[in-house]
Amino acid sequence: MKFKRTLASSLIGIVACLLVGCANDQKKTNSTPTHHLNKSRVVSSSSMRTPSKHDKARKSAAASNSKDTKKDRVAENMDEFTNVQITQATYPSLMQGNWYYYDQYSKKIQVIFFDNNIDGSYEHGRRKVGDFLHKYIKHDPEKESKAYQKRTSNWDFISAKVRIKGRYYLNIMGWNQGAGDGISYNVSRINGNQVLTTAEGAGFWVVYHAYRTPELAQQYKQKRYSGFVYQRN
Repeated sequence: MKFKRTLASSLIGIVACLLVGCANDQKKTNSTPTHHLNKSRVVSSSSMRTPSKHDKARKSAAASNSKDTKKDRVAENMDEFTNVQITQATYPSLMQGNWYYYDQYSKKIQVIFFDNNIDGSYEHGRRKVGDFLHKYIKHDPEKESKAYQKRTSNWDFISAKVRIKGRYYLNIMGWNQGAGDGISYNVSRINGNQVLTTAEGAGFWVVYHAYRTPELAQQYKQKRYSGFVYQRN
């Protein structure tokens, strides 16, 4: 009997141990490891974080670069007549000097110049004075004498400073001109080059672009730029 009691007691102990072990395993199976929870929290925190000072600095630098790029584009195609003060009897200093352009008819590089109150061209290497700029005096060409008209036949005057498509032009009229739109000039800096544009007609259509050197005139002889009006060929 004593042996049976001992055996029964041992069996009960074994069963109890098995039951306790299974319960502990079940707890381990149902529980989530601590390091997994921490990792989950870290991922969530990272996705919801507020921008740091470095992030703001990078965004500010990117915005600044974008503005600088726009400024560079404007500087590459800038109207130099915008702030020019007009003196009735003198061409702006920006216009003065020699200008070279490609003539579509002669197929050659031609030269024009502006000097204080005169304009002109070069023929066979010699400077030829064209017209003289004068301060306008109100008069009626049709009522003036023939002597007056002859004396003022090579006089010009500045009619107006006109803005066309964002650019300012100096409109020049003949002293005794009764009708017509005269001829207009603009000076711009385009891609680093100073460009004199000659335009005519009510539409301010470009006749030619002129440059400071004959090499540039040859290089850009067929060039068309934004912000100007061209007639369809």
